[in-house]
Amino acid sequence: MKNLAQLRTTNAFTVLDGPFRSLRTKEGRSVLNGYAALVRNSGLLAAAAYSLYKGKEHLLVANALAYHLENFASRRNLLAIQQPVGPGNGAVRLVKSLSASTCDVIHLMQRTDEALAFLGYLKHLAAAAAQPEP
Repeated sequence: MKNLAQLRTTNAFTVLDGPFRSLRTKEGRSVLNGYAALVRNSGLLAAAAYSLYKGKEHLLVANALAYHLENFASRRNLLAIQQPVGPGNGAVRLVKSLSASTCDVIHLMQRTDEALAFLGYLKHLAAAAAQPEP
């Protein structure tokens, strides 16, 4: 069984190597750098909703968070959504699940804490992936 750091790293590499590859770009890394502050200041639900409005890289970050929380759910029961995440619809399901009547304060706090932890991994791995290899 993998520990939390291994799960976060695996999901971050999957995200950065897959359909969210543009998070490695300068614009993507710029949004990643500010997204944790957005989540801390406004909350995960508000940040995800803002991403739906803002689009582009913000939407990719929200989709990446949804991907991680959904994949993490089987081990930690953080986000119980039955459908698999695609690059375009994860953020919508994230907002719907966070605003559902079944999502109480404790679950929202757990999801927010995990999202912040994952964003740290995602940010650092995106920066490392953007560096030219020696």
